[in-house]
This record gives sequence, structure tokens and C-alpha cells, in this order.
Amino acid sequence: MTKPFPADSIRLAQRPTVQMTEPHSVDTIRLAQRPTVQMTEPHSVDTIRRYETSTLNTSPALHEQDIDGWRVRASGTDTRRTNSATCLYPTTHTTLDATIASVEAWFAAKQQGSVFRLTDALSPLGMDARLAERGYRYAINCHFMTRPLDNVVASSLPESIQIHEVSLLVGTELLHQLKQMDADKAAVEVARQQLWQGAQRFLTVRVDGVLAAIGLGRIESAHVGIFCMHTVEAFRGRGYARPIINSLCEWGSQSGAHTAFLQVEADNATAISLYEGAGFVPAYSYWHRIQP
Repeated sequence: MTKPFPADSIRLAQRPTVQMTEPHSVDTIRLAQRPTVQMTEPHSVDTIRRYETSTLNTSPALHEQDIDGWRVRASGTDTRRTNSATCLYPTTHTTLDATIASVEAWFAAKQQGSVFRLTDALSPLGMDARLAERGYRYAINCHFMTRPLDNVVASSLPESIQIHEVSLLVGTELLHQLKQMDADKAAVEVARQQLWQGAQRFLTVRVDGVLAAIGLGRIESAHVGIFCMHTVEAFRGRGYARPIINSLCEWGSQSGAHTAFLQVEADNATAISLYEGAGFVPAYSYWHRIQP
């Protein structure tokens, strides 16, 4: 059974302008390029490392190991954060190829292909180009967006819109139904999500009793991460995901978090507009290299 969760909102920050540069080549062959986002303020390497660590911690993987500064993770699902290698600390290997070989061996033991999740700030210099030379495919550029929680305010919503908190199991099952996920993968994903033992809230928005949107929040290290945002197709473009974002931000603020973060694919203009309207700005970008 669900229980009502108070409707909230946040004071909207002025929407920043995201500017992209012209594509530029980083490989010896023609590849799809990631856009460069002009950030509103610089972020130190330590700050980005904290964000990366927090998003990995709040997205537990079934298998995980630290290998030479890289956190290598596998879960057998479609969630990229839990099925890739992310560099968090400087490597001690003398060559990029030695690092790549270690990561590839780990993934091979899990019967998965290697996926590297790269950032300009933390990944070793030349790693992206070296992976490209080895045939790794460039894929999925994402923006990591953040907003401070020092100006969160609450307001009411129309009676036709209701916010409810549901259990992790119920929320996960609803999400899988909306995404029409394969039953076997859905079962693995449920097991993965249940590894999280920290504070969390899974929220739904219903319009006149009909499910319109869903989203998950988790708190770790003074951050509230927002995940699993999904709006039912018939309700898209009408702002029904906003109450979930607002509620999770207020909950995070009340729980002692000072920053909210989320991740969005760079080509999802509708979602980026929604998040900018809720006060989020791009902190940095990351992308993936997938083993051939």
C-alpha cells in the first residue's frame, strides 16, 4: 500500500545556457564526437571525484573491485554505471595498455565485455585515444548536473496531482513495467537495487489516480542522488516529473544533504530543459568506450 508524500517544490534558479563547441577529432578514424559543455563554474578534481564516488556508491553493483585506481563493476544489466570501469584515482601502471589489460581480464572473468566510463578530469591522459585505437566504440555522452539545496521551498499542488512514496520493490517493478524490461533482467535489477542500505525514497506522481511519473532519491555523503526518473509517454512534456524532483530535493535538504545531483544523456534536450528549470546546472560530462 502506498502512503501520501507531501507535495513540494523548489525555488527555480535562472536557467543557464548550455553551449556546445564544434565537434573535434580525438581519434585517427572518424567517430561520433562528444560535445563540450560550458560549465557555469569550475569544479576541482577533488569535487568531481566526490561526485563520481557518490554516484557509484548510490548505484550498487553485484560485482565490484578497485583495480589500479579504477572502480570496475559488473551486474549483467543495462545500467551503465554498474557495468563499467570508472577511474577515481591516479593509476600506478606504467602504460595505458597495462591498465586496459587488467580491466579487460576482470570483465572477461565475469563474462562481460569491457566498458570504460571516462571523464576529462579523472581519466588518465590519452586513455580515450588509446581505447579508440584499440577499436573501442564511443558511446553515450552524459551530463552530470548538480544544484545546491540551500534555497529549497515547499508549495502545494492541485488536488488532481498526488505524490506517493512506495517501497523500493514496488517502485522498481513499476519502472520495469513502464520500460517493458525483460523479466530476467528485471529480476537481476531488483536484486542489485536491494543492495543499497542507505536512506532512500521512491516517489510516484499520479494525475487523477493515473500513474504519470516515477523517480528515486538516495542520500550519501551530504549528496542526494536522483535516479530512475521516468515519465509515462502520455504525460510527457507537461511537467509531471517536476514534483518528484522538488520533493526529493526538499527531503535531501531536510536530511542534511547540501547538493542534489542527477545524470542525463546529452542528447535528451527535453530532460535537460526540465532539470535546468529545477535549478540544476552541468558540473561536467562523461562518456563511454565499449569493447568491440
